[in-house]
Amino acid sequence: MEEKRRKTKNTLSCLIPIHELIGIETGSSVSEWITKKQYQILPELGRGTIEVYTFEDIYISIKKLSLENDLILSMNNDYEGKHLSFLIKGETILTNSRNGNEYIYADQDSYLLNFTDFKGDIKVSGGKIHHEVNIKLSDEFLLKHDLNNDTFFKRIGDPDGHVIIPMTNELYSIISDVTKRAYKGISYKIFLESKILELIAIQIDNYKTRKNIGVKVNTSCTIKKLYSITQILRERMNENLSIKSLCKEVGLNEYILKKEFKRVFGTSVGAYALKVKMQKAKELLEGTEVPIYEISETIGYKNATHFSAAFKRFHGISPKKLRDRL
Repeated sequence: MEEKRRKTKNTLSCLIPIHELIGIETGSSVSEWITKKQYQILPELGRGTIEVYTFEDIYISIKKLSLENDLILSMNNDYEGKHLSFLIKGETILTNSRNGNEYIYADQDSYLLNFTDFKGDIKVSGGKIHHEVNIKLSDEFLLKHDLNNDTFFKRIGDPDGHVIIPMTNELYSIISDVTKRAYKGISYKIFLESKILELIAIQIDNYKTRKNIGVKVNTSCTIKKLYSITQILRERMNENLSIKSLCKEVGLNEYILKKEFKRVFGTSVGAYALKVKMQKAKELLEGTEVPIYEISETIGYKNATHFSAAFKRFHGISPKKLRDRL
């Protein structure tokens, strides 16, 4: 039977701002120009802080935290809008509920996204440091600076697929300034506004540049290598790939691959590959008239009898009986 995935203990619906959802306010300062609030992560979720700065309907969130378990945020209207985000360290997976596509947002990644009409989940990996700077941009602010053109912003599901791109050194330097400088009053507001405009300008240009030359995947990121393995297993299920060959192809040692794959997907590489094969076989049995022996070959079984036995162990019914009852 199909192996159950590891349970994710924390699934929350975003009906209120995230910092209020997972944190407790521990301090605040309010001036004529800018409001700053600090939140401590709920002890049952982990440890760390979230700093929130607001001015002129701009919302800047600086998260420095470590969660005990994976946290899944089911996105509702609160997260809608235009976001400029930089993940300095951590792992986040965005899942589009409309088509099931997943987008990896990990160490040194960034995006400039319009989340309006986005329906899906955002999973923040537990057991890891999560350091992120997220800026929610108001329509008023964008209109004021002639940035209200939707073409400047990506959307989840854009055809070119280039929605999440690596941070450049230039962006990282500006983000460091934003998180470390300590101006006060009007000076701080001017400073933050100028830095936000600079970040937007650079990110828009980075999108244009990468569209022309193609996006290079950050192959040093382990989680991206793991997701590339799942893609390989889906696209080449007829090859019966070994762990050793997968390690060589993506550039991971065997110990890391096994350990991290289990952490991220809640199952072993072999069990994941079997699940992919059996799901594909079931689809072909139910949706086509392809002979069983051909389905067997399609998913990497040279012997149809061995395939039938494996299928029955996984689904609890033989391929022939499944097709006969349709």
